[in-house]
Amino acid sequence: MEYEKNISGKLYPKFILSQSFIWIIKKIVFLIKRKYHEKYKGQEI
Repeated sequence: MEYEKNISGKLYPKFILSQSFIWIIKKIVFLIKRKYHEKYKGQEI
C-alpha cells in the first residue's frame, strides 16, 4: 500500500522532506557538539 502511494507522489515528497530535516538536525547537533568540545578542549576537567 505504501509503495503504491509513493508512486502516485502523495507521500514521497513528505518522506524526502522528513529525511532532509533529520539530516539537518544531525548536522546542527554535530556542529554544536564540536564547538562545545573545542571550547573545553584546553581546560582540565
